[in-house]
Amino acid sequence: MPSLSVIVPYRGNDSNIEKTLLSLLENRPHDAEILVVHDGSYRDPYDLGDEVLFVEAAAGASSVDLWNEGIMAACAPIVHTLVDGIAVLPGWTDLACELFAQDSIAASAVGLKYRSSSTYGIATHALDTPARLRKRHVFSLSADAPVSAPQISCGFYRKSVLLDLEGFRGTNMAEAELEMAYAFDTLGLECVVDDTTEVLVEAVPTEIGSRQLAMIAVDYGILRNGTISGISEALSAALVNPQGAISWSLGIVSAKYGQHQARITLARERRKERLQPHNFGKRAA
Repeated sequence: MPSLSVIVPYRGNDSNIEKTLLSLLENRPHDAEILVVHDGSYRDPYDLGDEVLFVEAAAGASSVDLWNEGIMAACAPIVHTLVDGIAVLPGWTDLACELFAQDSIAASAVGLKYRSSSTYGIATHALDTPARLRKRHVFSLSADAPVSAPQISCGFYRKSVLLDLEGFRGTNMAEAELEMAYAFDTLGLECVVDDTTEVLVEAVPTEIGSRQLAMIAVDYGILRNGTISGISEALSAALVNPQGAISWSLGIVSAKYGQHQARITLARERRKERLQPHNFGKRAA
């Protein structure tokens, strides 16, 4: 059984997926499997079926859906999400995977470098700071700062934790990684940073929309929903982002607090059951 499952979604760009696959096959860890998840539109022109597992999802599946399909198909205890278009380097998984030797570790983040700046996962201190959320400053800019979850573009997760949470939730990558950070934080799950590894990306990490961001913050109790709260927060948002103020306030007004609760409760129960020692074969006193 492999110890690492690398999951790459095919999002319609042949050049991107081929660039990533080439670098993966050149630098593949000896005990890793590579999964490419697609919606039926990828034809495998280089006949890589012996080296890559191609997983077909439903037609029209989003990137988040593709990753969730990959998680279900993965055989390894550690899952590595990787966006197509990234070229990995030798040894990029070494330390990130070693960190999982500690049972308490649920995820590991690495640096994503775009031009002269790097980000290192979702910053823990951003999750309960409305001013930072309004400005969409959710990424950690320092490898030394606490993070709650990796960026989905290049993140390492314990598969059992993702299964407990029934995968990622969101309409796009940015929403899914932020929501997962809130879920990790609520469950008290630990994410660490591999400060020795950086992966080069050709585009700036995707920013979450103001409306979606506000809806997640309300869902997890960081903001109050309702018309009055929406107007108040809209005025605050207008001072830092006039164009996003309306979207921010609409997100607050339309969001529902506590939608995450059933999912978190179920994940907590599953995790408790999985970690609980079983005394098979012993008679009750």
